Amino acid sequence: MKELFNALEKIKTHDHICLIYMTREEQFAVAIPFMQIGLGRGERCVYIADDNTSVEVLDAMRKAGIDTDTAVRSGALAVLHKREAYLKQGSFDPDWMIRFLKEAADSAKGAGFTSLRVAGEMTWVLGGDPGAGRLIEYEAKLNYFFPENDVSAICQYNLNRFKPEVILDVVRTHPLVIYRNQVCKNFYYVPPDELLLPDQKSREVERLLNNIAERERIEKSRQETENELRKREQMLYEMIKNSPLPMMISEKNLKIHYVNKKFTEVFGYTVDDIPTVDKWWQLVAPERGYKRTEKERWSKAVDKAIQDKTSIEPQEALVKCKQGFLRDVIFYFSSIGERDLVIYHDLTERKRSEEALMESREELKKYNIELKAALDKVKLLSGLLPICASCKKIRNDKGYWEGLEKYIASHSEAEFSHSICPVCAERLYPEYKEQLS
Repeated sequence: MKELFNALEKIKTHDHICLIYMTREEQFAVAIPFMQIGLGRGERCVYIADDNTSVEVLDAMRKAGIDTDTAVRSGALAVLHKREAYLKQGSFDPDWMIRFLKEAADSAKGAGFTSLRVAGEMTWVLGGDPGAGRLIEYEAKLNYFFPENDVSAICQYNLNRFKPEVILDVVRTHPLVIYRNQVCKNFYYVPPDELLLPDQKSREVERLLNNIAERERIEKSRQETENELRKREQMLYEMIKNSPLPMMISEKNLKIHYVNKKFTEVFGYTVDDIPTVDKWWQLVAPERGYKRTEKERWSKAVDKAIQDKTSIEPQEALVKCKQGFLRDVIFYFSSIGERDLVIYHDLTERKRSEEALMESREELKKYNIELKAALDKVKLLSGLLPICASCKKIRNDKGYWEGLEKYIASHSEAEFSHSICPVCAERLYPEYKEQLS
């Protein structure tokens, strides 16, 4: 019934609808929600009873959750008898009844209501009252009235009580038909100009032929559209099937519908291995705690995307493959109608390369430190050295004169072992010349 209620909510002001029903349950399943929706929109609602009593109608409204007492007191709801509406003059006059609706609509607007909404039981026609034979004239003329006035109405016809020829004319005079709990656009609707003006039969023949041609055009267009959609769907599946990235398609009920070849190649799993999303999480999470954390993170991301009406940010995860090893992946989620598409990007090799690069950088950093330390120990003597021509002292960077040995020792890694050359030995120690030689 939710689908029916949603369809009734789409009924707009100016709509003229007929309800064809067979049981009271079927009748009230439409008429009562129709009234309820109108009250919720701030419309004045009028129910004209005949086949059912006013008490029965009000009781059905209360069971549906309508506060009838408050609605009646405020003027938002009125349940009338046929003698208070259609037959108020003692007979039925289509033009008078349309004026009655016009005055009721104007009164509703003047009282602050957004529009007038009417649900009328049409079994009063079967009573044989004067003017009842002008029913179809009335229904046709209403199609001039509704477009120009803030009114919507459902005319209720019991299929078990009206003759087929009457029901046929009723269908012809209503742009919308409700039958078997479905609100339908009426392809057999006849505009009032065709129905009321002379030469109606020839106009109807032309309209029927045009409808036949139009229906054929629509059916052909529908088939072409379906064929094109099937081609695009097949093309999409081929793209997913042959994608270089792993892909998964799941249903809204969390059943996994499809995985492509690359998915099985990368992770090792087929649809038989992971029939549901829950099974996927059970198999791929490397440990229980990680699985719980990742599922919670994923659920929060989905809830936030739904709340903000945005896409889900790419998520990173660690996936345990069927072969037992782990892969680092990033996955992207997209909702496509009743199905969800998840695209995975394997980051394992990139992560390994990044880790190897980081290790290389650390090694290089270590070598640089060692090299700097080594270079700090290496002190080279280069360029011109200011040396005294007499005492052979060398002037250092601070302007002080240092002995040759001290200067060289402080500017290089050289060490001195003292000895004496033969020339100096002969000069300084001539008495030891023979021993030294």
